[in-house]
Amino acid sequence: MNTRILFSFLGIVSMLIGLAMLICIPWGLEAFGGVEADARGMLALLKSAGLCGIVGLCFSFFGRGADASRLYRREGFAGVALCWVLAILLSAVPYQLAGLETEPGRALGFCDAIFESASGLTTTGATIFDDLEDPELMPRSILFWRSMTHFLGGLGVMCCFVAFLGQGARGKAVLKVEHFVSGNVPFTKMRTLAFSLVAIYVTLCFVSIIWFLICGMSFYDAIYYSFSAIALGGFTPYNNSVGQFDSDPNVSTAMVEGGLVFFMIIAGTNYWLLSWLALGKPGKLFRDYEWRAFVILLFGASIITTLVGLRTGDFVIAKSPKDQVAATCAKPTMGEFDVLTTSKLNVGEPLADELTLSSTVAHEVLNNETALAIETDATVCNSRFEAFRKSMFHVVSLATGAGLCSERYESWSATTIIVMLIVIFIGGCSASTAGGIKVFRAALTFKVLTREAERRYNPSVVRVTTIDGEDVAKETADVAIRYIAVFTTLIIITTFVVAVIESHGSWQREGQTPIETIFDLGTGTLAMFANTGLAFGNFGSQGNYSCVSDLTKLIYSWAMIVGRLEIWPVLAICSVRFWRNR
Repeated sequence: MNTRILFSFLGIVSMLIGLAMLICIPWGLEAFGGVEADARGMLALLKSAGLCGIVGLCFSFFGRGADASRLYRREGFAGVALCWVLAILLSAVPYQLAGLETEPGRALGFCDAIFESASGLTTTGATIFDDLEDPELMPRSILFWRSMTHFLGGLGVMCCFVAFLGQGARGKAVLKVEHFVSGNVPFTKMRTLAFSLVAIYVTLCFVSIIWFLICGMSFYDAIYYSFSAIALGGFTPYNNSVGQFDSDPNVSTAMVEGGLVFFMIIAGTNYWLLSWLALGKPGKLFRDYEWRAFVILLFGASIITTLVGLRTGDFVIAKSPKDQVAATCAKPTMGEFDVLTTSKLNVGEPLADELTLSSTVAHEVLNNETALAIETDATVCNSRFEAFRKSMFHVVSLATGAGLCSERYESWSATTIIVMLIVIFIGGCSASTAGGIKVFRAALTFKVLTREAERRYNPSVVRVTTIDGEDVAKETADVAIRYIAVFTTLIIITTFVVAVIESHGSWQREGQTPIETIFDLGTGTLAMFANTGLAFGNFGSQGNYSCVSDLTKLIYSWAMIVGRLEIWPVLAICSVRFWRNR
């Protein structure tokens, strides 16, 4: 093992993390919208950046004189995994030094900081904070640091390293571990390819910021939502995620959701294909089997969710503007479970005695003198197209792993939940920032299984599995099937372990059955490995992971890293023989 190269990797990553912390400090200044409470956040970032610098210098000292020509696959695996672990540890320091609280009266612990850091860098987007809008609990500079971790994790710390410093075999070994490659790549030189990836990523961030500014967002919000959308993360500066803009007259919710859908689909596309697109060869994109399957999956799931939702009452079409206004005022905010409790009413019917609201919301709704024919958690829309838009927004968000939401999707029908679980499991395209098993592996496995089924009843027929007109080697198919098998096995085992740990967890609702607990933990575990963040039940749009035990938070942090690095590098460094053998 060439340890000098590993030390060199670790040193550079430490420096990059420290530099990113310094960039976040100005957002705590009054000129950038900060308040007096931000002083501790800025000081925490400054101290953390200094620590990163010291750590980086130490690693660089031990890595001096590293031989770049001796970077092989083993060093690539170890370098990627260890650098991600180090980045997560260093990124957790500002949360600790700022003296944050996950909720009033509950100080943030070490495991909380590790979980939040891992969630940010792996672009999972799960959180342990109950209130993001109180500057006393969450300083503005630290809040922006959460977003910055998404930006850093989008292409990966190692891709940034390769882009600026990698050469020859050194860069090639790291980049192949960092990104699963399917099909041809547009450049033969790895450093040129890495530069193109970073350029595309930054360009997408810039374009999305411009779009969100056009939608009416502030500059701060535009940057935040851009980093979440392009990195497919999920962190936002508001408790209500995208639902925050439903009550903001200065922001067009339709434009925001439409823009997010577009950018999430682009970010979930294979970056090699985006490179070809940037070179003026769009045919590579539209002829790609995986991308076509990805788009069909998203639109198909959105159509099913919309039709089922209209039939079962998940979506209710308002018959008048007053109805829509009343529903908007009565809409529960994320984290407020007791805002609205209602019986089923008819459209246009005066508010009944059974409608119970908080005092503020009640006043606003009573002024409209109407109520809608909806259950508590139904989504009210002006048209069927709006229902499709909201449906597609959540399908794309969960499929790509972005984890953004505007409605209580987890309260929709069972059929919709099943569809969403499927898209979470499959995820986006290979060589993208999306999570899941990836569409390429799912499509290839499906083809192999159908060929095997045909061979059982017609053994004389020999068919070759092809994708995009090219024969797929049996070894490639076997690797895809093994990956899905290991991915599924890890989810099952991890769910069992956390179920044992959390059998009497304080996060469970009063009266919650064991089956509901298993479902919550199972979908939560899937969300960790698929880097989606949002799950269902207590871990859905109105919940978070603050109340699970510290051990579960560490296990979930490990699961996020495994999902982000696509299993093998993390499992490899856990093997004793990996470190013993040449």
